[in-house]
Amino acid sequence: MDGDIHNNQVESFNGNTIRLREKVVRGLKKEDAALLASLKVYHNHVRLHLGLPDGQTPGEASGIHVNGVNKILTIIRASAKARNN
Repeated sequence: MDGDIHNNQVESFNGNTIRLREKVVRGLKKEDAALLASLKVYHNHVRLHLGLPDGQTPGEASGIHVNGVNKILTIIRASAKARNN
């Protein structure tokens, strides 16, 4: 916990989000669980990160931009469109 480099926020996210849900949600331990995939999409493409420049998402920092006011809705629409094609 001491020093300049640590992963406290990552551990906090994992403990407060994934591990706590894993205990109470049936079927979450399956690798193809929709909730885990949704959390990954939210974490990487919607949620801003204080550790990245200009409060970017990890997706934006790697060059993947989701345009639109409601990023979640934009991702769902793009996914539905891709699935229908």
